[in-house]
Amino acid sequence: MNGLVSRIWTIAALLISGILLGQPLAAQPPSAGVYQPLNPLTEPGLAGQWHRAFAAATQQQAWFQPVRFRLPTAGVITVYNGDVEKSLSMKAPARIGLLVGRTYRIRISGMPELPGIELYPSIEVLDRLHPPPGHELDFPVPIDFTLDEIRAALDGQLITRVVYLEQPQLATPIAADGSLPVRVVSPRQNLLAEADRLGRPMVVIRLGGRTPSGPQDRAFFGECPPVAELASAQQAEARRRSYPPDAPRRYPDEYIFDGGDRDMPIHYGPFHRLGVDTEDTIAEYVDHTGDRHVKPTNRVAIYAPRFAAIRTACVVGAGTAVAHLASARVLERNSGLSARRAPTLSQEHLPLGSVRVRSRASGLEMERLPVTVANEQRLAGHTKLLNAFEDIAFLWTGQFARTNEARLAYCIAAAFQWSRTDYPVITAADRSSHEVSSRFKPEVLISISDEHKRKGELRIVKLADKKVAKPGDVVTFTIRYDNLGDRTLYHVRIVDNLTPRLEFIEDSATSDRAGDVKITDNEEGSVVLEFKLDDPLPGHTGGVITFQARVR
Repeated sequence: MNGLVSRIWTIAALLISGILLGQPLAAQPPSAGVYQPLNPLTEPGLAGQWHRAFAAATQQQAWFQPVRFRLPTAGVITVYNGDVEKSLSMKAPARIGLLVGRTYRIRISGMPELPGIELYPSIEVLDRLHPPPGHELDFPVPIDFTLDEIRAALDGQLITRVVYLEQPQLATPIAADGSLPVRVVSPRQNLLAEADRLGRPMVVIRLGGRTPSGPQDRAFFGECPPVAELASAQQAEARRRSYPPDAPRRYPDEYIFDGGDRDMPIHYGPFHRLGVDTEDTIAEYVDHTGDRHVKPTNRVAIYAPRFAAIRTACVVGAGTAVAHLASARVLERNSGLSARRAPTLSQEHLPLGSVRVRSRASGLEMERLPVTVANEQRLAGHTKLLNAFEDIAFLWTGQFARTNEARLAYCIAAAFQWSRTDYPVITAADRSSHEVSSRFKPEVLISISDEHKRKGELRIVKLADKKVAKPGDVVTFTIRYDNLGDRTLYHVRIVDNLTPRLEFIEDSATSDRAGDVKITDNEEGSVVLEFKLDDPLPGHTGGVITFQARVR
């Protein structure tokens, strides 16, 4: 707030120094806050002069901004091309190019509702658009004169209207019927400052009942800047060459964006998700380790500028002061004295100051869950094939045969009787050899390991089937998501918070994988789309989601 006040005082100081020293005004950029010290009711032409000085300081070429004139039903629009004697008349509705930074005086006449009536409104062009090549003439600034405004001007009122380019995030979610939304405010309010807060002021229109005394009334017609007929191929080619390649980044108020992460970064609190602003599109998923991830998509830019207007009406005031000299008149009638003195009248009108603050919701989506902790653990799947240790040995029992035979010596005696004390002993032994036989089967070990698999990673891309759109056009958005890793992803969910300029078309969402879609109000004039897949997403697989939205 202090920076804004300081800037205003700096601009005021430059303004005063330029007036006192007789030097041209310093260049001021046509951005938010520039028109704070200006008032369209008391300083006509000054805002355009500031823009002209800024364009000269930044070496910008002169630009004829296309405008569209429209009367209640029919009539004639007359513009003066460089001089009062050089007029160009067109039947309404009509389109023509007006030079940015200049103030024009035009004439409207031939209206069947008001026969014989002529009015001379002034048009002050403040800024321009930057359309893509081939669309230079498709988005003229609307300059409409309604029957109520014309009758109010004939009754002595001064109608002042500021047409501005809407900020997409602050745009009014109205139906796309081609009408210009107009808001009426108090005459005490600074229209330029209010339009500068809501968007970018483009044109100031002043309509009153004053008429010129004739072509010689140069002060009334002003400088009569040149105009451009929009059918000229050379001018269209010049506009094509002047298109900046980074226009979506430099002039975001002329585009509708969907996707990405606009303002507050998306993050998780203790129990819910935070930072999903309008225009944001994100994907949420859980990897094989149970960690939660969030990834925004790319931003899709559609050139679709939209205009709105703010208007005020006031009675033109005039002040007249007459100072009479004090006088005395003496009548000698019986020594009498008679004196007359004109009373002194002083009247001062001081308008009351006013402060108007408009605050819009910040577009915060929040899901409040019960204060509980939910921990879901999945069984780890590990498959290992290991054959049992096999040791098959064939061992034949050793065969052992032993025979002892004692052979006794005997003497042949007549009586077969041992007759000796020591007789010979004969011992014989027969021992078989020991044989061992065995057979071993070799050990077999089989193992499968997935330590070298990549973890799951989601890639998400958003596309639109139109680059340029007008209010009422239907745009088809396509979201492509793929798991680039080897491992499976779980609980895949895609969230899209639509801007107020986009109206979701019911039953237009499609998906090639099984899932559900949830639609909730985002409290900004549009909806939040939430796509949730039923099944996990295996590695190296993906899917496509589409939906349609109408441009407001």
